[in-house]
Amino acid sequence: MARQTLTAAVTVGPWPTVGVAITETAADASNKEQTLCTGREIIVGRNSGASTRSVTITSKADSKTGRTGDITTTIATGATKMFGPFDPDGFRQASDGMIYFEAAHAEILWHVIRF
Repeated sequence: MARQTLTAAVTVGPWPTVGVAITETAADASNKEQTLCTGREIIVGRNSGASTRSVTITSKADSKTGRTGDITTTIATGATKMFGPFDPDGFRQASDGMIYFEAAHAEILWHVIRF
């Protein structure tokens, strides 16, 4: 199945006159998530549930440093964690230019911000 694509909320620059709405999207444990990787993305995960939940951001081998390894962590009940920005060399998937991320439960609510 296809990953659900999250559209980033884009900041309005150094002199904002209005706020930018941020869309909250529940994790899809079956299909997982993705967003375009430009190197300016921040992914925010909020746990709206009553149990600690695991999240993963999928990396790829970084051609400059050889770094590999996904980011896997937990988000406690009621907590919010921010990830990024992501170096495209280590996180942009070659097949489609996306960052892949996932949570095993819909109680994780994702936000993507691009600066």
